[in-house]
Amino acid sequence: MTRDADAQCDASAFAGDSHVVLIGLVHLCAMGAAIGAAALIRLIDSDVDWPLTGFAATARYLGGTGAGMALRERETRRANAEAR
Repeated sequence: MTRDADAQCDASAFAGDSHVVLIGLVHLCAMGAAIGAAALIRLIDSDVDWPLTGFAATARYLGGTGAGMALRERETRRANAEAR
């Protein structure tokens, strides 16, 4: 993979985009839910707590980010419909 020498990635270009802020907030909430689920499952005194913790944390994060992506897609479709 090569990188174009003139290509530039600047985070400030996305700073004003409300969708980027929304997705960032959704990711933060999904990570918090994953950590919270792992902390609660840690309290279970069983042989299944270790694999269950990993599964729950992963499921919470993927579910949260999936919901965020669906929300973003819905807003994009709504904006496109209003623009017509």
